[in-house]
Amino acid sequence: MRYIAINDGVDSIDNAQMDITPFRNIINEMYAKDTSRKIKSALHARKMQGKYMATTAPFGYQKDEKDHNHLVIDEVTAPVVELIFSIAEEGVGLHTICKDVIVISGDGGMQMNIQEMATAIVYELPVIICILNNGYLGNVRQWQEMFYNRQYSSTCMRYRRSCEIGCDHPGHCCPEYTPDFIRLAESYGAKGIRVTKAEDIKAALISAKQNTDTPTVIEFIIDREINVMPIVPPGNALNDMILDGKGDRDGKGNISACNCAVSGRQSEEMKTFP
Repeated sequence: MRYIAINDGVDSIDNAQMDITPFRNIINEMYAKDTSRKIKSALHARKMQGKYMATTAPFGYQKDEKDHNHLVIDEVTAPVVELIFSIAEEGVGLHTICKDVIVISGDGGMQMNIQEMATAIVYELPVIICILNNGYLGNVRQWQEMFYNRQYSSTCMRYRRSCEIGCDHPGHCCPEYTPDFIRLAESYGAKGIRVTKAEDIKAALISAKQNTDTPTVIEFIIDREINVMPIVPPGNALNDMILDGKGDRDGKGNISACNCAVSGRQSEEMKTFP
C-alpha cells in the first residue's frame, strides 16, 4: 500500500520522508483540537453576550443588517405574529387558528418538510396545503431552462434510469410522478384532492374548508415549464432582475440578463429592494 499526502509532500516510497510523518500527524491533531477549542470559546463568548446565534431569524424578526447577531422586528411579518398571539390571548386554541391557514408549496419543497404532516395529524389541525406540481424541482429547472439551454439534469421527478439519454421534456411514455401526493396524504390520515382543471379549484377549496379534523392536501397539476418571475440570474445583482423571461437569447439559447434587466427609475428602485 502506498501513502501519499500531497499537501505535506509525503510519499511512502521515500522512506526518508516517512520518518517525520508520525510527528507531523501528532502536530496536525493538536492543531485541529486547538482550532476546535478556539471556535467553541468564541461561540460561548458570543452566547454569554446575549447575541443571536442561529442561522436564520424566527418568523416575525429579521437579522440586523449592521449586526447579524442582533434581531430586529420584521415590519412585514410582525403583524401576523401579533395577530396570532392576540387570538391566543382570547383563549382561542391552535385548532381554531389553523382553520384559516393555507400553505402554498411546490412539489419539491413539500417533500423537504413532509414529516410535519404527522404533526398536523397528531394535533388534528385543519390546515389546507396547496401543492403546485409541475413535475420538476421547479426553481433549479427554471435556471436550467433560462441560463443553460434546457440542459435539464436531476430535476425531472418523472425520470427513471431507463429514460432516453438527452431527454429534456416529459412525453407520453413517461412513468407516473413520484410520489403520489394524494395517496401520500391519505397514508398520513389526511384528505387528498387533485385538481387538473381551473374550473375545479373552487370546489376543491370548499371541500377542504369543510374538513375540520385533519389537514387537506390539494395537489394542483400545473404547466411543466411555468416559471416564477421575477428572477435574479446567477452571480448578478438585484438591479439585473429579469421580470418576464422574454429577453433575447444568446447563441446557446440562454436568456441574456443584460437584455432583460430593468432600467432607469425601476433599476434605481430595485437597488433598495429588501
